[in-house]
Amino acid sequence: MNQLMNGRRRGCGVAAIGGLALGALTGCAREPAIQVQPPAQSATAEPTLAIATPASRSGDVAVLLAHPPAAMTTVELDAYHGDDYMSWPGRGRMEAMTGCPSQDSSPLLDQPLWQTLTFANESSNNLPPSGAPWLIAASAPGVVEIDWPHFARFRGHLGDPAFAHCQDADRIFVVEAVVAVYVARRPDWLVTPDVMAWRTSKIPRFGVRLHHPADMVFASDGDDAWTLTSPEWPQYPLRLAIAKAAAESIATRDNRNVQPEVRLGGFVQHPPASLNLPNAPPLSGDVSYCNGDIHGGCVEVRFAHGGMAYGFRQDYGTGFELDPQVLRLAGNILDAFEIDIRATITPIPPPKTTLGPGPFWTRAQAERVALDMIGSAIGPSQGTWQIVDARLVPEAEALDLGRCEVHRDAENMGYAFPDGVWMVEMTAVAESRTLVYSTYLDATNGFHLCTAEQK
Repeated sequence: MNQLMNGRRRGCGVAAIGGLALGALTGCAREPAIQVQPPAQSATAEPTLAIATPASRSGDVAVLLAHPPAAMTTVELDAYHGDDYMSWPGRGRMEAMTGCPSQDSSPLLDQPLWQTLTFANESSNNLPPSGAPWLIAASAPGVVEIDWPHFARFRGHLGDPAFAHCQDADRIFVVEAVVAVYVARRPDWLVTPDVMAWRTSKIPRFGVRLHHPADMVFASDGDDAWTLTSPEWPQYPLRLAIAKAAAESIATRDNRNVQPEVRLGGFVQHPPASLNLPNAPPLSGDVSYCNGDIHGGCVEVRFAHGGMAYGFRQDYGTGFELDPQVLRLAGNILDAFEIDIRATITPIPPPKTTLGPGPFWTRAQAERVALDMIGSAIGPSQGTWQIVDARLVPEAEALDLGRCEVHRDAENMGYAFPDGVWMVEMTAVAESRTLVYSTYLDATNGFHLCTAEQK
């Protein structure tokens, strides 16, 4: 990256504040990373052809914030625009109504940032570290929205009165032009792996088959534990530990704080068709994150089968350290994970005629969950939903009563053939009649089995 100007240069007549040169330049041959020019009217932003990429971390945003120029003073700076922003519902509409971009939707940064954390069925915004310098990029008023490049030199100004009403108005950098594109905008999706080029590693003692890229190294990592390491991310190996189902988690053994907020069945396999895997039902695994959520920097997926637990652990970076391909690759490998000893057809046991050993949810727990679910789905016109009755019964009795339809088959991956069922009956007053609904819950974990109106 070009060097910032410092102080007064001979024959230039430029006053400097810190490392940022301010004022008109006359007769000076220079090309600073941040150039400051007199205030100018906004023009349509048109990117030029790409030029040689400067240093991968610019530092221009931090310098500009440390020495902000006067409002409407044109400057040039090298910066990264965030990639793959995931807008939450209503955010885009809110910004359109107010005319105010945000730090989340359009950040300018000194380092590259992939803005979405995704694993299994969960996604969340990936934020820069606290204290990292940032600006908000905005198109000039009346100009067509810019297709923001990943890394570029931007010409623009702070303090535009058109954005004075916005939150963080002092951080909104109005781009007059994209002077040069160093790295074009990256696609907001990740490359699909070529699984046909993958290799297979086996653990015969446990009947395990792992399909993975050929350049990953498969190695033992202690008793009944193994690692898969990619040469591209050696600091983030995928770990596998196999133990009896009651064994402690991998994350706990590694002294990482995995909270009890476990997403039961949070990972369901989607095996790639091109691998032609045996016709076995997809595995469903429980998911837990370090510190309780996806921002914790590691995830554990635990499959249980035949009295054994197969625990995978993937560490990953967050903030500027996030490479989305790490989690994407871990998910792809787990999608193709096989246990050879599994039956290809899952037997469906007969309904249980007596209650199992438990432990079971209390009546109060079952009533609270049933009321929460029905209340969020159907709002009565008068009063609130009330409990009529709640009974803990064997699975067979609940099925015989048939107050709602239970999908008891191999296709229903969430159905665990429960040791007991809570049947909860609720009522509420609608406009012209009284509503009565029944809900079935798995008595061991509160899993929702079915809900239907009683007529």
